[in-house]
Amino acid sequence: MDVLPLDPKLLDSAFVFFSRAVRPTLAPGLSLGEQTRALGEKWRAAERNVKDAFAEEARRAKEAYLAEANEKAR
Repeated sequence: MDVLPLDPKLLDSAFVFFSRAVRPTLAPGLSLGEQTRALGEKWRAAERNVKDAFAEEARRAKEAYLAEANEKAR
């Protein structure tokens, strides 16, 4: 039986990696909407080097996923 490659998935963006890192620092008790709004504000206010670091993390995760998918497809 042939092994199927990994199921396609939506890859995480730089903002998703940023959100995972920053969410624990938000004030407790915020609703999901308030958290999302606060994260968006922090992302827009973040300096370019901070955004670039998270973009690099997202790029590495994408490369790892694609390498694993290509390996499974063989």
